[in-house]
Amino acid sequence: MSHPEDEPVAISSLLGVDARSFIHLPSTEERMRALLLQVGTFNRALLMNGWWCERLVLKNFSWAPASLSNVLWPGPDTDLRMATCTEEGAFGEFSIVHFTPVLLGINYGVVVVMDESNESGIVSTAKPGTGGTSLTKLGLCQIFRLMLSPYLFRLHDVQTLVINAILLTHSVCAQKLDGGGVAAVVANIPDGDAPSARSHVDTPLHCRFVTIGSATDRMPDVAETMHSRNYWVHVAGHEIVSGKVRIT
Repeated sequence: MSHPEDEPVAISSLLGVDARSFIHLPSTEERMRALLLQVGTFNRALLMNGWWCERLVLKNFSWAPASLSNVLWPGPDTDLRMATCTEEGAFGEFSIVHFTPVLLGINYGVVVVMDESNESGIVSTAKPGTGGTSLTKLGLCQIFRLMLSPYLFRLHDVQTLVINAILLTHSVCAQKLDGGGVAAVVANIPDGDAPSARSHVDTPLHCRFVTIGSATDRMPDVAETMHSRNYWVHVAGHEIVSGKVRIT
């Protein structure tokens, strides 16, 4: 008879990992954590997909799926940048859109207006491999809507959960948001609006994973507003492009 905790053992050889190193661990979560640590690197899409997927309840691993078979994303993935798994969480480069904290369980969707009023529409961009930071002028004001995984609302503490940022694989200015996955997080954003205060070139920005979401350009349509979401909260968003992130 097969058991849920057998999945990490069953797929380990496909990922080049010897299951004997963790087969003695008693729980599904511990085995999955051990598998991910031995794999070491993975596509960033793993952090942003799995609409109905349960996540691990382990320190520094709340981003990790309890079952890899439940993490699905459509079509070929052209994003070649990887995330790294360590005992301290997952590390990678993401575009980060942050905003004032939003209380979940009350607000079922978030409308984000990219705010150009601060810094005259300037965002800080980390230059990969250089240790430097460039400044980019935003174009026209952009609006997108964020919807959260329905799985979130099964959690007993959903009324107390808060997010203040989302992680994306690309800048909201560079590519259309077409409903692709994002990670909704609590980011430890330093005080202050100056680009230098948010560049995070040397030290990764610590983000605590909360749930999976999807981001789509423009305001929600009438059908979504009437039938899918009872409440939407509107926030002003600011972007850090290609920032280094530690997600736990």
